Amino acid sequence: MQKNDIIRQKQESFLQESLSIALAGLSDTRINSLTITKVEVSRGKQDVKIYLDKLGIEDPKETLHALKKARNILKEYILNVTGWYAPPKLNFIIDDSLGTQNRLDEIFKQIHQEEEKAHKDDDK
Repeated sequence: MQKNDIIRQKQESFLQESLSIALAGLSDTRINSLTITKVEVSRGKQDVKIYLDKLGIEDPKETLHALKKARNILKEYILNVTGWYAPPKLNFIIDDSLGTQNRLDEIFKQIHQEEEKAHKDDDK
């Protein structure tokens, strides 16, 4: 892993924690309890993708609208905690990877149970 990749990874981890704290401090109940699953920072720090856990979101459209309204507050927060000269463009993405992982786990569990059942039937 190259030095630049390590630096970017540290920035992403720091931003994930910092933005979680910033969101929790907001008064809007639609967004103050969201879980950030991942943050990706572009090479030039101009764009930040913020992935939000879908499980904590009742109405994705309403949540994204609330985040859009809070975007300037979050940009200012990022500038304060990072010391960057310009705020990045924030892109909020609803992340369903946890839901997908849970569905895959259930499928694998069913396959395993069917294999065990078939193996027991073969032993008889």
